[in-house]
Amino acid sequence: MRVLLKKALKDVTRRKMRSFLTILGIALGVMGLTALSIAATQFENSFSYTTDTSSLADIQITTAPTSPSLVTDLQRQPNVALVQAAGYSAW
Repeated sequence: MRVLLKKALKDVTRRKMRSFLTILGIALGVMGLTALSIAATQFENSFSYTTDTSSLADIQITTAPTSPSLVTDLQRQPNVALVQAAGYSAW
């Protein structure tokens, strides 16, 4: 074991530039993979936050003029959070 350690240290010190470039390449590779992993996690968190806090309606239905009783009937349906009647004019 001691002989292998001596040989390894001797090889590293004999070829200093080669050893430096090898260590640098490994370090850059690890840093790159870490950066990609962090970026992917941040993109996922950002997307989840954007879609969770969105105030857009799940379903929007446009119909011809309807009666107020239809709005009341729709509000009574299960899994309906909000029914809103809106009017638009040509002006």
